[in-house]
Amino acid sequence: MRWGIAETELKQNFLGVVTKNADGTDTEIVNFKYTVGDTEKSAWLPVAGTTYGYETIDDGSQAYVVIPASQVNMTRKNYLYPIPLAQIQLNPALLQNPGY
Repeated sequence: MRWGIAETELKQNFLGVVTKNADGTDTEIVNFKYTVGDTEKSAWLPVAGTTYGYETIDDGSQAYVVIPASQVNMTRKNYLYPIPLAQIQLNPALLQNPGY
């Protein structure tokens, strides 16, 4: 959001890692990596009920789709929160943020 590209960047599939067992089968969990501020974090989730299929990535390998792009509803209006009605009533010179 800081750079004004969130509605473009967030409308992509969020991917988790497909990890292989020693016998070559896929694991029953997925590692979902994400960043909070400057810190990279990860979460281990069960595959059933938390994935939406696979996506082939640039290197030809596959990754689980953890959050499909169709579930992300980011628009320009989401960059700003609505100004509470009580505050606008206290100061009629305030204008509501666009989209609210």
